[in-house]
Amino acid sequence: MNSNHSGWEPFAAMRNEMPYPSEAEIKKYGLDGGRKRKLVYRIKTTKAPISPMNTRPIAHSLT
Repeated sequence: MNSNHSGWEPFAAMRNEMPYPSEAEIKKYGLDGGRKRKLVYRIKTTKAPISPMNTRPIAHSLT
């Protein structure tokens, strides 16, 4: 299974604590530029091998 994702994200595992630019950063860089200075642009590609799944139950005795 392949998965691709890219976008602006927090530097570390800070999903619930999104940094917000200060007033000085907003004046200097604008709102979008100030936000991007607090984030990193990540490009993630995941390639995981897929194993075949047996969808039919195997008939066997439990006794």
